[in-house]
Amino acid sequence: MADQPIDLIFLITPKPGKHDDFITLFNACAAHAKEHEPGTTRYYLHRGFTDKGHTNNNQLVVRETYANAEALKVHSQAAPVKAILKAIMGGTIVETSQLIHLSPDGRGYDRGVSKLKL
Repeated sequence: MADQPIDLIFLITPKPGKHDDFITLFNACAAHAKEHEPGTTRYYLHRGFTDKGHTNNNQLVVRETYANAEALKVHSQAAPVKAILKAIMGGTIVETSQLIHLSPDGRGYDRGVSKLKL
């Protein structure tokens, strides 16, 4: 299990007026992970959608993939990650949050064709 990839989904609703503050903290985490954490293989921010398909700027979804448990540990110890977690857990920027741990079961595929840039 320690050598298997780890996927996390983080559902975030920033407090009113704190959306940009969250984005700033997220960008710092993403930049640090890209530069210093080769085991962090995916780190994306998505916007939620309403049931009618319209963008819901109030809901953010962070998708993270780590090569293994050690890569997640390294990421968790990074200063930008500690800063965003402190802000989230302290209740200063986030109204609601939910962390979902995913474990791949071998079905499906990933073409690895994303062109997203930080």
